Amino acid sequence: MQTLWLASFPGLVDLPGHLSSNLGRWLNGDKLGSSIATIEGRSVHEVGRYIDTISKGSGKLEALGRCLEAAREDRTVGRGRADGRAPPCLKKHVCVFAARPGTALIIAAYADKHWSGVWDVVLVLSAATKKGKQEIQDAFLKIPFDEAGKPTLLISTTGTTGTGVDSLQRANHAVLFELPFVEAEGQQAAGRIHRAGQQLPCHWTTLWAADSEAETLIKERHERRIEAFSQILDGGKGDRARAGGDAS
Repeated sequence: MQTLWLASFPGLVDLPGHLSSNLGRWLNGDKLGSSIATIEGRSVHEVGRYIDTISKGSGKLEALGRCLEAAREDRTVGRGRADGRAPPCLKKHVCVFAARPGTALIIAAYADKHWSGVWDVVLVLSAATKKGKQEIQDAFLKIPFDEAGKPTLLISTTGTTGTGVDSLQRANHAVLFELPFVEAEGQQAAGRIHRAGQQLPCHWTTLWAADSEAETLIKERHERRIEAFSQILDGGKGDRARAGGDAS
């Protein structure tokens, strides 16, 4: 999987030896510590201290920046008020889903340095319990829609908030930063913002590193599975038709 990381973040090859020699340990590890939940904690973490090196030449971070700019320029208004007054122009929150904890940490550290002036950066990597997921839901529901303050940039993983969290419809822009091995995890993440209670049109962007052998293999795996399921379903309809059953 190292090819995936180098394609997304080519600067990783320039890290000090003790980091570059064992990228998988901290990029794939899910025990990054609770301190990274804060900007201060991320700034002293090795990822935060070397974020300029890691992010150098990352086309994905540049693409994510364009997605955030599009969200800030989104002037779609909310639904009409019950009293007949014009609906407000709501600020647009954004969810970013990574497939791995280390990627989410890199995104957050980069956002702290380059985007925190206009975004309230929130990193969530621990919600394994039902109670933990409920706390995330409750906190996100309290995020205001009005124009006061900065919009929220929620950064997490498909495993943490991509399933089992039902209140992320406060955001109407979402980005899948990297392809998960299981395609359904990405589809579940998209469903976090496109659900009952959403007041705005949803915008979903998937970033794929075409120069990454690993991501290309994952993408091809997804496509083969879709094709196989389609053939099975189509074949099943044909069998029912030949047997005199309902082929509709």
